[in-house]
Formats: sequence, C-alpha cells, structure tokens
Amino acid sequence: MKNTKVVQLSVVHFAHDPRVVFRTAATVAQHYHTTLIIPNADAQAVPGLHTVPLRQYRKLWQRLLFLHPVVLVRLLVLNPKIIHFHDPELIPLGLFFRFLGKIVVFDIHEKVKKQLQHKTYNNNAFYKKSFDVFNHLAEKYLFLVFAEAPQAELYPNKKEPFAITLNYPKLDFYKPYLNLNRGLETNEAINLFYIGGISIHRCLDTMVQAVAILRVEYPNVLLHLVGENTETQHTTQAIPGYDEAKNNIVFYGKKSPKFGFELSKICVAGLSLIKPIGNYEHNYPTKIFEYMCVGLPVITSDLPHFLPIVAQNNAGFCVSPYDAQAVAQAIKLLIEDRTLAKKMGENGVKVAQECYNWQPEAEKLVAFYKKILEP
Repeated sequence: MKNTKVVQLSVVHFAHDPRVVFRTAATVAQHYHTTLIIPNADAQAVPGLHTVPLRQYRKLWQRLLFLHPVVLVRLLVLNPKIIHFHDPELIPLGLFFRFLGKIVVFDIHEKVKKQLQHKTYNNNAFYKKSFDVFNHLAEKYLFLVFAEAPQAELYPNKKEPFAITLNYPKLDFYKPYLNLNRGLETNEAINLFYIGGISIHRCLDTMVQAVAILRVEYPNVLLHLVGENTETQHTTQAIPGYDEAKNNIVFYGKKSPKFGFELSKICVAGLSLIKPIGNYEHNYPTKIFEYMCVGLPVITSDLPHFLPIVAQNNAGFCVSPYDAQAVAQAIKLLIEDRTLAKKMGENGVKVAQECYNWQPEAEKLVAFYKKILEP
C-alpha cells in the first residue's frame, strides 16, 4: 500500500489544522505514500508525510486566479491515485481529475451552504449559485467523507461510497498537555484559554464582556486567545467592555496546536462558546473534546446537543452564549472551587478516552480507503 500515491489537499486551511494535518493526513500517511499540499506547509509537522507548500490567499478570486492553476500542475506532476481535498472551492478541480480516472474524495467539514450567508467575505450570489451547481455534481461523482453525521443527510443522492469520520481528537497528540492539577496563580494570573477561529459568531463579544466583569473581582484574570481574529480592529474595539478588558486579554494570532495546548497547561478553564447561527447550530466544536483530552474544564454554549457531552458528564458548564454574566459566574466557580475544577477535568479526560477520540475514526478512514481502492 505504501506504493499507492495519495494527495491530501487544501488551499484554505492552516498548515497545522488538526483535522486536515494531524488526523486525516497523518492517518493516511501511515498506510500510503502521502503528500500534503497546503498553504505554508510545515515539513516537520508529521513524520513520514511529504509536503508541498502553497502561498496563502484570503480572497476566493485570488485563489482561483493564482493558486488553483498551481495546484492543477502539482497534481498532474505528482500523478496520485487518490486526491483527498478539504475545500468546497476545489470541487471543479476534483471533478476534472475524477473524469481523468482518479479516485477523488471530498472531505466535508461543515454545512457550507448554511455558513455562506454568515461569512463576511467570499459571500455573494455568484459564489452561492456556483456552489449549488458544483456541490450537486460532487454528490453524483465524488467519494465523500463527512466530519459529522448530519452532513451526510444533506447528500441524499450519493452515488459513490462515503464515510463518516467524526472530528474527535487524537489522544496521543494531546497527552503531553494533560494537567489535572491546575494552579491558578501561575505567572501571577488566573489564566483562561481559547483556541480556534475568533469572531463575534464564536462569542468574542461575550468572552470580552465576561473578562470585563471578572476583572473587577479578579484583576489578575488573563484570557489567552489563540487563533485568527476575523473581526476588524474597529469591530473588536467597539465590543462593550473592551476598554476595561483589553489589558486582560492576549491575542496570539494563528499558532500551532502545540503552542496553544502548551499554553493551556496553566489555564483553569477552556472556553468554547458559539452562537446558534448557520452551521454552528448543529455542529460540535472540536475544541470541546480537545479541552476534555487535556483535563481542562469546559465552558460552552447551552445548545441541546452539547448538554449530554459536557453538562451531563460533569465536565464543565453549558451557559447561554449571549450571557456574559453567566460565563463569568461559571469561571468564578472554577476559580473558587478547585476540587470542582479538578473533578470536571478528570471527568472530561475519562469521557474523551472512552467515547470522543480519533482512533475509531482513523480505523473507519483506513477501511474507507481500502474500499474505494478495490477494483
């Protein structure tokens, strides 16, 4: 199988994207000769994984004009048997190679159509219509992988075999960052943690307001935000409470998961708040499971599908994503009751190890590859 060439491909995702790089590509690389094509690729990220770096472009028209032709040439030169791509905009390219006889897999991370209406860029009628047309063709001609089971229901006319590989964390990756004895005075601060995309939809406003509330009683509270802030500086600074909280918040920008979770070791709580907007209404933020893996008590939204995972397992708190006071109160409970914080961390680790980890999903992915390679 090592002689079988596979390309894992993204023109949008981060070079250390957990699902694309450290789960999917790393799993496939254990069984096949795998090349990862991704912006700013890190050749050292995964042992045994070959990499091809691309330039990063934020706007779709720039990628279509400058990046897609480069990818086309790269794929023709590499001549893989399987092309496994992770971005909806690559469907036309995938269809082209499918008609050339390649095995082409479209990895669907989210309900793209629901997300388009809430995007602040790459959002216009032409893109939406184009997506509808090409998405229909993908359903008919491409092999599909879904990150969540409900996504598969949106493709009722699937013609080719498909797989559902849930986006759960890889336990071995997070093991070095496990900490069940979190000191609150590390660096003379009460540290809070968030990793992932940063936006108003992901409750940047609620988190800022919660810090503004907390700092009155705990002036040494410090919120660490690891990820790209997609809001403008003006929008961020206009959040109520920002002026009061700004010295208690650190924006790190995009960093590797290793950087982020090393930082999480000194934190007392992991925030994973999202508003029920578009795709977020039904999806599961992977960071919930990542926090549980490292023993970090979770503070997340009170959406119905989060309750069985977090609240019912006593691994954290589910609160309204619009209620900064409730978020602050949950954090206060963890600050003042260290026994509770430790117990929630232990519960999260136990549940993650038993139910929410990548190993079963990796086995499903490998079985899927074997199936689609059958003559």
